[in-house]
Amino acid sequence: MALLHLHEAKGIDVSSNNHTSGSPWDWVKVKDAGIDFVYVKATQGIDYVNEYMLGDVRAAFDHSLEVGIYHYANTDNPKAEAEWFFHNGITQVLEKVGDVLTLHPVIDFETPDPSARWVAIFLSRLNELYKPLGAQYMDRSYLGAVGARGKFTWLAWPGGTYKDDTPEGVLVVQYGQEIVAGIEATMVDVNHAFDLRAIKIGAEIPVTTPAIPRDNKPPSVATAPTSEPTPEPASPPEAQKLPIMIVNLFDDNTYSLIVKRPDVDKEAEQTGA
Repeated sequence: MALLHLHEAKGIDVSSNNHTSGSPWDWVKVKDAGIDFVYVKATQGIDYVNEYMLGDVRAAFDHSLEVGIYHYANTDNPKAEAEWFFHNGITQVLEKVGDVLTLHPVIDFETPDPSARWVAIFLSRLNELYKPLGAQYMDRSYLGAVGARGKFTWLAWPGGTYKDDTPEGVLVVQYGQEIVAGIEATMVDVNHAFDLRAIKIGAEIPVTTPAIPRDNKPPSVATAPTSEPTPEPASPPEAQKLPIMIVNLFDDNTYSLIVKRPDVDKEAEQTGA
């Protein structure tokens, strides 16, 4: 499926595996390298929390990057994993960093058994706890087994021809790894968002509701029309009839001016040089 690339963006996803040097990352360089959004690994299964999550989320947000977090599935109980992600990932960020998550949360599904039911239960439970819908990350074979679910699909497709042949529902493609300025110690997963606006929290079409009057009373209910006849609209006034002037110019530099008077059905002619 060919896509329109109106608001394309480049992003990265990071985890504790990228913190190998022990040195802090230079987020100014990351931003200057053309990175627009970051997904940070938050949790895994029901017993792991990324120790770098809060610091990476805070630094990315402070440097004007769009930020989201993801959970790596272990295929334990899907409800329990969704709750672990919410309490130890989303809630920790909201309480200790602030309302800085601008991208929809994601379930990273790479387990040996691609289960559509597992993903559906996880996303359903997560949505009960956190209203921004969850999205899913998986490769093409898993997508074929699980199907498009959640807010959108983030597709792992290293080296794929994603700009010309992207499956329906895919809004982000992880297309490979690169050395990114500011995080030089390791290769970093790089991603392409077809429309950054579409993966941001709050990107849904707003629902229009009637405005509440200033007196805080609800809008009055329309009543049935009365039996009084509706007056006919007044007829528009007749258009004014203006004179029409016709000018003829001749080769000897003389002219003829004819004035037609439609209101009196007459015309006058004047000639001159």
